[in-house]
Amino acid sequence: MDKKKQEWELFLEKSKAETREKIDELVKDDRADEARFLRASYNIYDIFKSLFDASYLKANGDAEVLKESFMRLAENVPASWKKSLEAARGNDDVEKILMEEAKLNTASIIVDKFEELFVK
Repeated sequence: MDKKKQEWELFLEKSKAETREKIDELVKDDRADEARFLRASYNIYDIFKSLFDASYLKANGDAEVLKESFMRLAENVPASWKKSLEAARGNDDVEKILMEEAKLNTASIIVDKFEELFVK
């Protein structure tokens, strides 16, 4: 499980760094408004790192406990983002829609990677 954990951490670090580079490029090109949505995604990596770390500690080496704990948290935490997205759609708040979609898309990518490493 330690090897998978290392691969997981590398994935998060690399993805976060790539997102930071994209943000910096957008700001450099005077496209700071577009960078705002990527900043939301950028923060999601830290949130999911914390969710994983808490689950990993709780699991104490038990892969099944890790999987169950992380997947429960990975479902519960974005629930408020989904509600916010629906409210934004109801209000035709395009900026909020794009922000919530960016967060949910990033969360989905992260969960997919977790499943690839720890579930399948």
